[in-house]
Amino acid sequence: MIACWRKGGACSKDKFLSLLFPAPVSYTRCIVDTPTETPAARQVANAYAEEFVPQMQPAQQSWPAQAFGPDNPPWGVTAALLVWLASVGLLFIVPTLAGAAYIITRINRVPADKLKEAILADPHFILISVAAVIPAHLLTFWLVWWLVTGNGRRSFRDITGWRWSRRLGPLEAFACVGIVGLLFLMNGIIAHYFHGGETDLEKIISSSLAARYTVVVLATLSAPLVEEAVYRGVLYPALQRALGALWAVLIVSALFASVHVYQYRDNFGVIAAITMLSLALTLVRAVTGRLLPCVIVHFLFNSASSLSILHDASVPQMPAPTGLLLSALGRIAGLHF
Repeated sequence: MIACWRKGGACSKDKFLSLLFPAPVSYTRCIVDTPTETPAARQVANAYAEEFVPQMQPAQQSWPAQAFGPDNPPWGVTAALLVWLASVGLLFIVPTLAGAAYIITRINRVPADKLKEAILADPHFILISVAAVIPAHLLTFWLVWWLVTGNGRRSFRDITGWRWSRRLGPLEAFACVGIVGLLFLMNGIIAHYFHGGETDLEKIISSSLAARYTVVVLATLSAPLVEEAVYRGVLYPALQRALGALWAVLIVSALFASVHVYQYRDNFGVIAAITMLSLALTLVRAVTGRLLPCVIVHFLFNSASSLSILHDASVPQMPAPTGLLLSALGRIAGLHF
């Protein structure tokens, strides 16, 4: 502006304003941007940034190694044992509550000194107690689903191994049929050498046709799914990871057989058959690493046994179940629910 005044010349408006208000200096660009515009500066900046990248990569790459599966469950032994205890408790609590509700309706109709005898011989009481196993199974399976899937956040199929063999595919069912046939053959040998009294199951199926059919439905449809989900789906993988396959097979087989001892306490042959079935199912789980083959074997075994019960219902005058080989094997092997 002074120069314009000294020269006496005219000074344009834009030049006059630029002299009054000079453009601000970008200190940020001088400090940050300018040094990195050179190749040497960019090399230093990249080397500085690479110091942090390797520390983040292992955390990102560790997810596949930590993926959950049939032999690496997202729960531990404590959670598995709690689910098992809950399954046993539900089988006791739910039928007891249902039976108690029926007793209340009958308590004023039967003398007090004959109430217990009348209730235990009442086919309606027996049917209600057996049918109450259905909601107990539903609650148990919901608990298993909640644990396995994390309340729907994980895949039940992937965690439990609910799939066919990659090599055999659906043909794996034929291998399961062979295992069931071997089990029935061994049960026939047990039936030849061991004899026992009438079991609680036989008392139930002889109480009424409705109770008989209810037992068949339970043994064929719900028991294979629910029991395998608890014992081979939840218990086994947790124990296998903590103790190894051998101890897991022994413990799961023993727990499965133990919950059936009281029901078949008067027949050692049935208890031996149940123990053999439990061991076979757990070995199938250990060898295949999947739950689906266990469910198939359990389903086929119980279905064959159910045929014996249905046959007995159609021939009520048959003096003994040993009249037919299938009926004998089914009765000796027993059903479990």
